[in-house]
Amino acid sequence: MQGGGGESGLRGQALEDYVLDKVKHFAVVFAQELVPGITQQQLDLAFSRALYSISAQETSGHAQLQLKFNHSCRFLGCVSQDCMLCKNNPHKTCGSGDNFDEAYADNQVLRARCEADVYVDLINHVSGDICSAAGVEVQLSVIDGDAYNDAAPDPLTTVMELHASDDGVPLLQCYGPNRALHAGTVVVPLQGGRAKLPEAFITDKNDTFHFGGGATTGHFRLLALAMRRDELGNPVPVEGVAPAVSNAFVVKTQRALNDYRKSAYPHYRDELTRLRYIGAITATRLKDARAWLGRDVPLECVDSVQSLKQLLEYVDTNRQVEDKLLALLNMRGRHRHKWDFLRAVLAGKVVYDDNAFRVWYAPDSNGCGLLYATKQAQVQSMDKPAGIAQRMTRQDGTAAVQVMMLSDVQQHPQLLTWRRQAEAAWREPGHPGWQVLQEEIDYVTNWPVTALRTGSQAAPIAPASIAAGMLQGSAAAPAELAVQQRLPQAAAAAAAGPAVSAAPPAAVLED
Repeated sequence: MQGGGGESGLRGQALEDYVLDKVKHFAVVFAQELVPGITQQQLDLAFSRALYSISAQETSGHAQLQLKFNHSCRFLGCVSQDCMLCKNNPHKTCGSGDNFDEAYADNQVLRARCEADVYVDLINHVSGDICSAAGVEVQLSVIDGDAYNDAAPDPLTTVMELHASDDGVPLLQCYGPNRALHAGTVVVPLQGGRAKLPEAFITDKNDTFHFGGGATTGHFRLLALAMRRDELGNPVPVEGVAPAVSNAFVVKTQRALNDYRKSAYPHYRDELTRLRYIGAITATRLKDARAWLGRDVPLECVDSVQSLKQLLEYVDTNRQVEDKLLALLNMRGRHRHKWDFLRAVLAGKVVYDDNAFRVWYAPDSNGCGLLYATKQAQVQSMDKPAGIAQRMTRQDGTAAVQVMMLSDVQQHPQLLTWRRQAEAAWREPGHPGWQVLQEEIDYVTNWPVTALRTGSQAAPIAPASIAAGMLQGSAAAPAELAVQQRLPQAAAAAAAGPAVSAAPPAAVLED
């Protein structure tokens, strides 16, 4: 679901305020004509009651409505361990309910883990559609994350809103506009059923924030309530709209965030301190592994993610060395969960060099589609494919892919349609139609538009005139590029990839 821009939201709010002001002006003049001598106070009260009554009618009796946190994830990698397209992409998509990061620094703007803006949507949970409701606002506040239990019949009955500390400091604030009347809350209007968090932040850490006579909490959560203004302008809850509760998160000092900021999918050449729970002292000791673990350890120096991965594979067959390693890492007893986490990361989440092209083949196109550049297995831009790709067989019988580089996908309607289909296919489980490009590339500098017709119209194969020129006039894929197209099969074979030679300049489709 795509998020609306902040500027359009501001324009929508300005327009709504302008229309409301005009309606109120007309109502005042009309009332004075009907009831001469009516006071301004009476007019304001009557107008507020009428507005509240209309707003209440729009949401009353609709128990299927609910608020929901949402964001448009900026990461593309799926979490399937069997997916070769995403296996080496450290930027995995956020989970469906993970609209907030697991940790923030105090006074840090609350955004998703992928750094996308977070929205609150008014959803019909039967149809899943976003609903509009005039006059409805979203009130945000912080709650005790440990006290919330979504499995309870009414999980909010025992949850306390944390508006201010015992010292009177408001806990939730924002850098943007705030229509809230109470400290520690942030209120934003719904525009078309959606409200963007206005750069909200939390002012204190969860383990130092005291409430209720000195109590602390292990986690915070964000609560979103649907509100409307009564005839006096005070916010009151909207009946029939379920609130939204965020995933739990912690707020720490910037220094204490070091472990939380370490990637869950480390690169095999990363230093040990890039791993969670591995500090500088431990990393220094591991560089002299035999002095700490014994002379029989096959690795004299453990100074990278890959070498630690190899060490753990060795200790799996030598429990005495495992006990020494646990002591060295300080991961015994109550810290055993750190060892389990480290083993899981090293066993299945280490990523290797992967800048291979990705290609999406259109259905019923006889092997014709779009080519995409990547950086560490992440498609650089879904909106801008690097070229058109066509499977082919060379005269010597070897398989290859014929590619014409693109400067603008808009230059042909079929390409624009394919781009949309490719992005939609990527969002589906298994990424149907997508592949890691393994074949060598033959570049061409022109491509007739007739070659883009679907299989039902004509086989989209390059004409004989172009096929004859592919081996003569077109540039074959550089040797460096051919090497780069193959995924590393093991860390021992993985090394810093050589620079990729520049591809031929983008060409223009022929009519």
